[in-house]
Amino acid sequence: MTIPDAARWRSLLFVPGDRPDRFAKAAASGADAIIIDLEDAVADGRKAEARAATCAWLAGPDREGGDREGPERRGVATIVRINSAGHAGFESDLQAMAQYRPDAVMLPKTENAKDLQAASAIGGSAMGQCLIPLIESPRGILAADEIAAGAVRPLALCWGIEDLCAGTGALTAREGDGGYTPAFAWARSQLLFAAAAAGLPVFETVFADTGDETGLARIADDAARDGFAGMLAIHPRQVPIIHDGFRPSPERLEWARKVQSAVGQGDGAGAAVVDGRMVDAVHLKIAQRLIAAR
Repeated sequence: MTIPDAARWRSLLFVPGDRPDRFAKAAASGADAIIIDLEDAVADGRKAEARAATCAWLAGPDREGGDREGPERRGVATIVRINSAGHAGFESDLQAMAQYRPDAVMLPKTENAKDLQAASAIGGSAMGQCLIPLIESPRGILAADEIAAGAVRPLALCWGIEDLCAGTGALTAREGDGGYTPAFAWARSQLLFAAAAAGLPVFETVFADTGDETGLARIADDAARDGFAGMLAIHPRQVPIIHDGFRPSPERLEWARKVQSAVGQGDGAGAAVVDGRMVDAVHLKIAQRLIAAR
């Protein structure tokens, strides 16, 4: 498996693994990655069918160049969310993914670094470099540092708000405007800082209200502002809204170009004044990220 550049994925769109008729539509949605879901979206009685459909998609003749080592196919990365450790389908899913080689494998309900080690042991070391733990329990949030910096280094981190909400007994994880309640804002920060400390990209969780475009736009903009690489999506109509949120505003881009000009191409002084405020190498890193995201 070729290690993809997950930091470039702004949108990651879920599609049920037992609905192969939707795979091509998801791939054509404009999303940077699709997540074929073998876990929560598929009833236990249809797991084998979903796995077979996913493998057929991964082996399809329209994969770019027909090369299973290629980092992407059809212009979009394919991630497969397998069943969690402890589920009857966990080992079978990993063995199939080791053979058919998606761009990444998402591990749901990850609670510690041992879950990644177990997946790598079954799927092989190549797969171990392309694992994305989905942290969605109180135990997982508390172990975010351990998961991010374990012996098997994740490709990226992400979190699941619905399972986390159920795990805490909270009535809701969101305020009336779609933002997070204080407890879940704290959990989000834990994940964000754990990923940053390990040098990993991190993805914002789903926004379940597919009819609230204003709320989604606000969450996507906040995620981009706070340092998330991208965001999970559950409907194709969410993709362009997420992309807009992760696209720097003209004002931010103008500031970034000024900083790059003043600090990145300066005389080595390491600091300058832009719009009346001091900027230095730290601001240059932010500016370069904004320019790369345009």
